[in-house]
Amino acid sequence: MLRSVIVGTAIGLVVATAANAQTRSSRKAVPVPVAKRFSLGAHTVFASGVTVLGPDIETPFQTSMGEGVGVQAGYGVTPRVMVFASVDVTRQPSESDYIAGSMGLSHLELGGRMTFPTARKRLVPYATAVIGKRSMSAANGYYANEDQVFSLKMSGMEIGVGGGVLYAFSPVLALDAGLIASRGKFNRATYTGEIHESGPLDVHSSTSMRLKVGFQWTPR
Repeated sequence: MLRSVIVGTAIGLVVATAANAQTRSSRKAVPVPVAKRFSLGAHTVFASGVTVLGPDIETPFQTSMGEGVGVQAGYGVTPRVMVFASVDVTRQPSESDYIAGSMGLSHLELGGRMTFPTARKRLVPYATAVIGKRSMSAANGYYANEDQVFSLKMSGMEIGVGGGVLYAFSPVLALDAGLIASRGKFNRATYTGEIHESGPLDVHSSTSMRLKVGFQWTPR
């Protein structure tokens, strides 16, 4: 009787161990984006146009949709929460009469991201929030009536929220696609060239939308 119990127990342990090993193997076979480690990312950016107007601006500065590139470095505090720093730059056609060519729109941001695991382990949605500085610059501005040429840079603080998805190709590489909306004021301007001025601007808040599509590399 005792022998039968021991044999039965041993068989049960063997079956349980095999099943557990198989489960682990199946889990390893499906890569899952995990935040709890250092990661690097690179992406293309599509940014909506921006309009800057206010009491200190006679004619609004306007741009239309443009594209650019960006990079991101992050660190996972937990498997679901990551903090990161990112920078991106886009080139946008100018819609202003006194800015020829294009303007550059850049963002330097610190942020946090939280993922929401689903049954489809490869595909993980996330929400993100950022705070940082954005600037818009032009190297070929001019006042036609006064025959003056200048370079211009406007900058200010901004905050943003957004969301996106990660799709794991492997345990270390995932597609990263997200949309973020940023809002703030370009409330400081610097003119150089034939015009030399620098100081605060009284302007209204403006919003920009950015679509980011790229890859996240999470080395083990």
